[in-house]
Amino acid sequence: MNAELMSRRVLLAMCMVLPCACAFDRTGANPSGDGGATPDADPAGIIDSGVDAPPGQCVVRCDGDTLFECPGGVEAPTNCPAGCVAAGGPHCGEVVPSNGVTTADFAGADGKLRVREGETATFEADTGRIVIGGIEVRAAGEGVDNGVRYESGPPYNVFTFEELRIDRGGTVLMRAPASPAGVTSPVILHLSGEAGISGLIDITAGCADTTMSCAGVGGGNGGTSTLLPGGCAPGKEGGAGTLLSETGGGGGGFGQNGAAGGDNIDFLGGAGGTIGGCADKTLVPLEGGSGGDRGGEGGNGGGGGGGLQITSHTRIAIEPDGGGGVTPGVWAGGGGGDGGGIGSGGGGGGSGGGILLEAPVVNLAVGAVLAANGGGGGEGNGSGDGQRGLLANMAAGGGGGTIEQHGGKGGFGSTQPEQGDGPGDGTGGGGGGAGRIRINGHSVTADATFSPPPSLADVTVQ
Repeated sequence: MNAELMSRRVLLAMCMVLPCACAFDRTGANPSGDGGATPDADPAGIIDSGVDAPPGQCVVRCDGDTLFECPGGVEAPTNCPAGCVAAGGPHCGEVVPSNGVTTADFAGADGKLRVREGETATFEADTGRIVIGGIEVRAAGEGVDNGVRYESGPPYNVFTFEELRIDRGGTVLMRAPASPAGVTSPVILHLSGEAGISGLIDITAGCADTTMSCAGVGGGNGGTSTLLPGGCAPGKEGGAGTLLSETGGGGGGFGQNGAAGGDNIDFLGGAGGTIGGCADKTLVPLEGGSGGDRGGEGGNGGGGGGGLQITSHTRIAIEPDGGGGVTPGVWAGGGGGDGGGIGSGGGGGGSGGGILLEAPVVNLAVGAVLAANGGGGGEGNGSGDGQRGLLANMAAGGGGGTIEQHGGKGGFGSTQPEQGDGPGDGTGGGGGGAGRIRINGHSVTADATFSPPPSLADVTVQ
């Protein structure tokens, strides 16, 4: 269907500081030229049948998003949430999920999961075990258990079921194994029904907030004395072993390059990760973020934020319901770099992860936040750690320190992450770059706050 024949509207509010309204331009142009959200060309093959019903006759046809059928010779219109497809005979389009998941997985997967106010649910990405409010609702292992199908990666850990509800104040944790080396595959939630979210899904780095060098699900770990940093664009280690060479580690990259660690008068800091080998804006393949590297003789790098895809064949709604003490949304922040200690370099921050949402209808309401921010660099010549990438439209702070000797800040959106500071012995780690956010939907209302801005496309149908 060409642009003139389209009847649907897609609303976008790109919120860099406060929510604001913009039009979804189906031409693919980005009039602002500012690196913000740019819709892709329509990949769905949704076209008008080109057939008009002769007077007094009924013809099966598509007219915009409406399918006209003729039961008993009487014209019967049906609105198609994913659009009407003429190819192969006029019919309502069915979502074709990204990254290879299929509707064949729905057999027996009729579970309806609900996380109530104040509850925490944990999805163990490497085993398939699900615990909600302290009660095991799915045992570890592949196949269908209690209405939830689980298939382990690589390339992806896939949970398939019917419906997900997260009430206000509820939290879902997607967790990798609890060690810096325990890297697992990104997670896909594949739903035949609706995802209704008034709470938070957390895929941040940090292994349950205890070890910032531990990556989120599908992300790369931060560099340590025994582990190289992981991910598609890890930072580089600060100089080590020579007098005055203890410079900060570089920040991880993914959606944008990570920042370098601080230079001193004799040596450069570790380089930030460059993003040439990372997934593009489509998040196909789905990836998490990259780790920052350790500072010279100093602090560990932060792990990359996780990778999460939610595909619903009906609707995704992230809508605040007031109160609850938990910001509703999806959080894929990178880990902050560790402080380096006296005379040593701070660790680089991990990059933000990847968030992919797709459904015929996507509603991201005012008050919701989707954030894949990089973590802050660790303090050089001190013990201050960088902040984890924030659930907000603002940069993560670097570790504090003495004058001209402190870590750089994590980056977000189109703002470059900051290089760690120097120039003395023990400079700061570089900030991690932002990750990626992608929304595929036929009807999209996106009034939420985003950091970085999302890219947009029509959902693929058949």
